[in-house]
Amino acid sequence: VLDSARELGGFALDRGNTALAACISRKLDWLTDHRRIGYSQWCADPEVFMKRAMGQPGF
Repeated sequence: VLDSARELGGFALDRGNTALAACISRKLDWLTDHRRIGYSQWCADPEVFMKRAMGQPGF
């Protein structure tokens, strides 16, 4: 059951740290299978991202 609270989430990076931003972007692209794994897949299987990450040594 999903709660009704709205969550915006997020975090901040130093705008000059483009290497970190690019690294995070690459990792998120991989973790979400280039946005093919999204909210509906996560609702159906809350472990979907953990399963994907555990299958990738050195992630």
